This record gives sequence, structure tokens and C-alpha cells, in this order.
Amino acid sequence: RNQRVKFRLCRSNMEPSTSFEDLLLKIYTLNKVKIEPRMSLSTIQKLAEGFGNPQDSFRVIHVAGTNGKGTVSLKVASILQQAGYKVGLCTSPHITSYRERFRVNGEMISEELMFKLVPQILEKRDELDLTIRYPDATFMLALLAFQESNVDFAVIECSVGGTYDVTNIVTGDVSIITSIGYDHKSLLGNTLESIASHKAGIIKKGKPVIIGRDLPKEIFEKVAKEKEAPFYEVSHDRTPKNFVEENGWLAEQALRILMKHSEDVKISEEAFETGIQACQPCRLELVDPSLYTGKFKASPRAVILDVAHNEAGARRLFNDLKKEYKENPITLIMGIASTKEVEDIFAIVYPHVKTLHLISPPHFRLMKIDDLFNRSRNFLQSHSEITCQLQEPLQNGDVEVTISQVLNNCDGNDLVVICGSFFIMEQCRKVLGYEDVCTLNNFDIPGRN
Repeated sequence: RNQRVKFRLCRSNMEPSTSFEDLLLKIYTLNKVKIEPRMSLSTIQKLAEGFGNPQDSFRVIHVAGTNGKGTVSLKVASILQQAGYKVGLCTSPHITSYRERFRVNGEMISEELMFKLVPQILEKRDELDLTIRYPDATFMLALLAFQESNVDFAVIECSVGGTYDVTNIVTGDVSIITSIGYDHKSLLGNTLESIASHKAGIIKKGKPVIIGRDLPKEIFEKVAKEKEAPFYEVSHDRTPKNFVEENGWLAEQALRILMKHSEDVKISEEAFETGIQACQPCRLELVDPSLYTGKFKASPRAVILDVAHNEAGARRLFNDLKKEYKENPITLIMGIASTKEVEDIFAIVYPHVKTLHLISPPHFRLMKIDDLFNRSRNFLQSHSEITCQLQEPLQNGDVEVTISQVLNNCDGNDLVVICGSFFIMEQCRKVLGYEDVCTLNNFDIPGRN
């Protein structure tokens, strides 16, 4: 009953076969498709219709938000699974394996199922004469995999925004909106009101919606009223100790609302108690010291992994770190995607940091190390009050060399924080000693400029 449930990135002793790599490349190369920002769901709707609308074969919990939606999605799925339901979970992006995006009762879908479904999607694309993108193929794969697995519920995380997000062809029994912050401005707008309006697009007629703390309530309440959707805000009688606990409250209350509006859904208190303990990797993740102790010459106070990759995520991370580790100087290792407005992140992060190391493993989505370093240096030079010590990149921002340098030379009182893009975490985890499945993540898409 009290056993801690934790999502683990699955292990495997089998290297992915060449043919499976070719299969993945068929999906990844869809990123080459150059189309204007999505202002319609017609493509994914036509593709889904071509398969008989698989999204209608199970019940859905739909989750949007700037940050926290992956954690909330996992906790919702875990609670439902503990209650005896078969649950599909669709999240993005992945950390080490593309198959992480599609899980059924906590297990990644198999390579065999992908070999069956991916060709069907590409054939249907050709049959319907559609131009589809990576998100279209990926989400259709999730829907077909969940249908094939006969799930009772699918917990679906939006990728970007809500209104025109590829996932918004589903009708959620409950819609959850976790948080609002500045991210993806080129797609969602430059104001919190505009971003909130996009997130509110997942609210469906007559279906309940719950929002997280400190959101622009009036925007969501207005949309809910227009759609006759019961409206709720997360509530608690105390302040959460960190954002992980806050996300847990939101997941629990969303499912209690589901039970209120769906008498056939039964979830025991034991299922809530156990399922809510589920943890996503790289979200305020304390690395087990046994993984790196003895591997490096020194031992820090702790090593934390977190995918804080935007302004709001960085603020939450460092607010929580200062509560737990206020006496520990921070050594930061960071890599950021090239599309981010990094100076906004610098302004939040760098005042808290004693020593800064920058990394940029090979991935087409990451900012090149020279650009990241120069922009960091310029920012610090123009903010002389910040005492953060920027280090020269080691071997062009090499992950293994940088982490080794830090953990061979840190002080026992230092807190080592590795944060930023999802796309740095595969190599960081490998260097630290994790044994996660890896499937062709760090590569340049053939033919991509």
C-alpha cells in the first residue's frame, strides 16, 4: 500500500536494430516538412477519420499547460491504473527513447507494435494525399496503439498550446490546465492572456475543466461558461512544498471531479494514495548518489536533474531549490533549445548560481555552444551585480567532459544542478550512470537545413 510508485525509463540489453532505426527515421524526417504554424486541425482530423476515429474508442483525460503537464499526466494515469483501469499515457517530448511517448500501464509500447502501425500511418497518408508532420504521425501512433491495446482511459498531454494542438481532436472527460507562462511565443502570442486563450481551447462542451493555481481565472471561466463546462480551480488548505506536490494535488482533484461527473468511475483512496506517488524523471529529480559515488573524485551535496526549459519552469525550479538547499552554493550545468528566449531564463537562473558550465550535445534542436556561451557572457557583462562565474565551454560543450570536470572538482557542500532542454538529458543520464533505453535521438535529420 505504501510502496512508492516511480516511472522508470525502461532498460534493455538489446541495441535497436538497423531496421528499427530506419523506421524511426521515417517518422523523424517528417520534421523536414515546412508548413506555416498550424491554424487548423483538418489534417489530423482527416487522418483520424481515415482510421475510423480511434480516439473515440476510449475515454480521455486531456492535459494542457506551460509547465507541469507531463507530471500531472503521469500521476493521473498512475492513479487510474492503481484503480484497476487499463491506461494509455501519451506525453512529449521524450528523454531517451521515442517509445516513451506511448505507454500502456506504465510500459512503453513495443518495437513490434511500431513496426505494425507506422507503415499503416504512412500508407494512409499517401492514400488520402495528405501532407503530415511529425506531430501528426506521432499522435496518430498513440491513438492507434491505445486502440490496439484496448485501453479504458488515455491520458493525453498537449504538446504546444491547446486550440490548434494536434491532440485537440479528442474530447476529454475532464480537461486539466496546469499552468500558464511565457513559452512558444511565436505560436501562442506574446501575452499571458493570448497563451491562456490557446490553452483554454481544450475545454469541451459540457465536460468539466480544472485549472491550476495562480492562472488568469477569468479567461478560463469565460470559455467554460460559453461551453457549459463545469469549472473548477485546484484548492488546498496550505502552500505546496514544491511544484511536484502542487501537480499532485491537481491530478488528484481532477480525478475526484471525474468521479463526481461520471458515476461509473470508481477510484479507491488506496489508489489515490499509491498512484499519486508516481514521478517523472528529470523533474526535480534527486540523482541516487550510488550511481556516481566512486565514479568521480569528489562528491557534491546532491545532483539534481530538471527539464526547466523556459522562464516559468526556471522560476519554479530555483524557488524550490532555495527552500531545500538554501545553504548550498549551486554549480549549474545547462543546455537550452535554440528557439528559447534565453535572456529571460538567464535573468531568473544566473543570480542563484555560483559557477556556470554550458553544454550542447549534438541535437538539431539545441542552441550551439558558441551562441549560448556568447549570449551568457554578454548578459553577465551587462548585469555586473550578478556574481555567477561563467566557465569556458569544455571540448565544445561536451556533456561527459563537463560533468566529469564538475564532479571531479566540486566541494562536498555544492549542489550540482543539471537543467534546461529535454534534449540534453539522455547524455547527462548516461554519464551519471543511468541505464535507460536509447533509440536514435541525437542526430541531424537527413536533408534538414
